[in-house]
Amino acid sequence: MTSEIDGLVAWRNRNGVPVFMGEYGSIKFASTASRGRYARDSTNNLKRTQIPGCTWAFGDGAFQIYDSTTNKWDENIIAGIQLGTKDIVLYDDAMGSWLRNTSWNSVTSNPNTQFKKSGANSLEVNLPASVGWSGYEFSWQRSTIPAAPPLSPYSALRFWIYGTPSTGVLQVSIHQEGNDANGNPIIIPPTRTVNITPTSGAWREVVIPMTDLGSPTNNYFRLTFKGMTESATPHKFYLDDVRLSQTGSATPPGKLLIYDDIYENTSPAGLATWLYDSSWTGVITKPSTQVVKSGASSLEVEFPASVGWAGYELGLQRKHLDVSLMPYSALRFWIYGTSSTGALQVAIDQAIWVNGYIPGGSFNRFITPAFTPTLGWSEVKIPLSSFKPLPDNRTNGNLTQLFRLSFKGATESTVAPKFYLDQVQFE
Repeated sequence: MTSEIDGLVAWRNRNGVPVFMGEYGSIKFASTASRGRYARDSTNNLKRTQIPGCTWAFGDGAFQIYDSTTNKWDENIIAGIQLGTKDIVLYDDAMGSWLRNTSWNSVTSNPNTQFKKSGANSLEVNLPASVGWSGYEFSWQRSTIPAAPPLSPYSALRFWIYGTPSTGVLQVSIHQEGNDANGNPIIIPPTRTVNITPTSGAWREVVIPMTDLGSPTNNYFRLTFKGMTESATPHKFYLDDVRLSQTGSATPPGKLLIYDDIYENTSPAGLATWLYDSSWTGVITKPSTQVVKSGASSLEVEFPASVGWAGYELGLQRKHLDVSLMPYSALRFWIYGTSSTGALQVAIDQAIWVNGYIPGGSFNRFITPAFTPTLGWSEVKIPLSSFKPLPDNRTNGNLTQLFRLSFKGATESTVAPKFYLDQVQFE
């Protein structure tokens, strides 16, 4: 059994004993434990190992090793990853042998031969209808290899995904393994996550730069696809050719929907279920089927007559600690202005989380200049660069995450200001 490989590789048997390292192109292999061992190349020739001092990595593939001390071929090999010169494959017809499925909350997955991008099959994933806390995970299998590959050589996460009408929004994240101050192994949670909305009924390649995933450089621990949308039916999608890659430009991961009537079983109807209405000072909201830009309804918003401190606000549910805005460049929405609307400001709050809490209401606010919607429907696109820090002592840093999105009244009136929103999304 042979496997064509190039670049630096490392191998060990199922007892954890190093077998060889080297380069296929020049058929050179080496390790301190490979003395007296040989490798068989693709032309079935024996090659002696000669080069010391290589680095370990692990993954998919297969190779026969000849052990001169026993005069036998060792077929009991767990194959290795090409470290730094090739992509690390997490899934392609099967999950990598150094990985295991650690999905939770009744998530099911199976190989699927009907919907596949390449090879024999794809991975069909079904999240339960209520996805408040469920996801699919590719986790390092410690019993197979003692150390997972470092993430530092890789610049992007690349995969193909096939969406269905029930898929909704998925949150992608990577956990790392590191060490604490005493050298003990710890799991490092992601500092940034990316939300994607897969295209329904079609394959689409997604390339997410590692910078958008928090620039992880420690050893790989797990990759997670977490459900972010609740629905009356299970959320189904298909994955293929999932890999850590050194090449490729970023593919926009889709739109992050905030409000649209495609969402089901939400309150208010149409609002993404990872958000809740946290409006203040007597603001009234409800779906409207009379004034609609598209679909079944829009969102009617009415401020009280005096809007000195009132606004329509969408806050992040406590179970979702961060939603990255790094993949997006703008906020886009349709707004229907009325004679009473007046001027509005749009604000984004970014929380400062400490151990799952926001101490003392600590957050940063970024806000736009005031604008006055035109009468009737008009589309508004606000670059995220237009959101400027509110000039107070709480605001610092750059806008990278979403905690709250607000539409704040900036005009006082003797009548209640009213307007309508539809298709609110980051893109």
